[in-house]
Amino acid sequence: MGVFISMTCAFGKSEDEVTKCLNEFFQLENENIGLTDIEVCTRNTSEENYKVTILYPSGFYKWDNASKYISEKLKIPVFSFHIHDGDLWMYLFFEKGQLIDKFNPLPDYWDKISSEERKTWEGKPQVIADKITGVEAFQIKKYLTNWDYDSALRKAYPQDEFENEAWQVIDFMDKLGFVYPSNDGIL
Repeated sequence: MGVFISMTCAFGKSEDEVTKCLNEFFQLENENIGLTDIEVCTRNTSEENYKVTILYPSGFYKWDNASKYISEKLKIPVFSFHIHDGDLWMYLFFEKGQLIDKFNPLPDYWDKISSEERKTWEGKPQVIADKITGVEAFQIKKYLTNWDYDSALRKAYPQDEFENEAWQVIDFMDKLGFVYPSNDGIL
């Protein structure tokens, strides 16, 4: 069995504000987890530019709902990231609770899909750049490509650590200004 990881990455609110909102979500959803069960890492380049990463425990499956809730309640852009079985990484991107972008490099991983549905999973670097201060579309565009099941591994950008595989999400997060909380040695 591969690696399953889920994270929320929130822009523009402090760690206290984000975790308080997340705790509300846990209570509303009657989740048997709390703030002591998650890992949080914050990069603060300025007061209005907080970047909070939340790493959820194994067995928590409502990461998309939690990300949407935080985005809606705090009125901020929020990513929901997922590594699925070590095979791929993907995201949903919310602003004020509305889904504004999504990406999956292998959109037909679970089932064959139409070309129209495949297009909805392409990811839009300009949408991200328009919402995230300090990020330019050209800095992230090469991450948002479809993978061929038989293609050779390659890095999106020369300075990246990871190739086009599940852990590439860490390089993408870094370009957005997020830190992956790796205290438990997952990486």
